[in-house]
Amino acid sequence: MFFLGILIAFICFLFLGGYAIPLMILVVFAMVFATYFRTKKIRNDLLSIKLKLGIDDEDTLNYKMMMEEKESEKRQNQLLDNEHSDTSDDESEQQQPIKKTPIDEEIEAELEQYAKQHQAELSKDEPKKVD
Repeated sequence: MFFLGILIAFICFLFLGGYAIPLMILVVFAMVFATYFRTKKIRNDLLSIKLKLGIDDEDTLNYKMMMEEKESEKRQNQLLDNEHSDTSDDESEQQQPIKKTPIDEEIEAELEQYAKQHQAELSKDEPKKVD
């Protein structure tokens, strides 16, 4: 296998010249990462199989402990977020009453007037019921 790699490198060097060395480095780099990710996937699959079968060894125990820690941290964060949102809602309601500016009052009056006119137009357009 080693000699086959040297032969391929020599052939690449003949055809590509000075570009062969960086290309070979990139190929080796890609192969190392591909092997790493493949090994990682196989390891995770093996752990899930061991968990389903109930086989307890050092890896599965570490995995279980890690998952329990993540779940407990997630629950704690949710509790803190809920407590924070509850207290912030109470504080904001107590501290900041809504103050209407003159512009707000004018806009509100215009909207009420428009709603009354629109309601009156709708009541005129409705057919009268004959009893």
